[in-house]
Amino acid sequence: MVLIVGGDPLSVRAEEPSVFELQLASMRELDAMSQALAAICEGEPSEILQTLASRETVLGEIAARQSEIASASDGDAVGMLAEIREQIESIAMIVKERDEKTLGVIMTRRDELLADLKSVDRSREAVRAYGPDQRDRRRFRDDSA
Repeated sequence: MVLIVGGDPLSVRAEEPSVFELQLASMRELDAMSQALAAICEGEPSEILQTLASRETVLGEIAARQSEIASASDGDAVGMLAEIREQIESIAMIVKERDEKTLGVIMTRRDELLADLKSVDRSREAVRAYGPDQRDRRRFRDDSA
C-alpha cells in the first residue's frame, strides 16, 4: 500500500497498488520461493512438495493478472509502468533459469528415490521367497481333543 501525503499533514490517503505493483510483489515472492526450492532440492521430499504447493498459489495469482497487465496502460505513469514491467520480466528470467537447474536436480533425486524403493521392494520379495508359506499357517490350535 502506498501512502500519498498532500499539503495538509492530516490529509493522508491510502492509494491502492496498481496491478503492476501487485504483480511485481508476487514475482518477488516467487523469486524467494524459487531460491528456497533451490536450497532444499536435495533435501526431504516433503519439504520440496510443501514449497511447490506454496508456489502454485503464487503462480495462480500471477497468471490471473496476466490479461489485465497485457491490456493495462496509464498515460500518466507510462515510465513507471515500463520500469515495473522490466523488473517483472527480469525476475521472471532469473526464476526460469534457476528453476531449470533445480528441476534437473529434483528429477535426479526422484530417480534415486525410485531406485531405492525398488531395491527395498526386491529385498522384501527375496525374504518372503525363503520364508514359510503364510497361507498354510494356522491361527488357532485346539489342544482339547
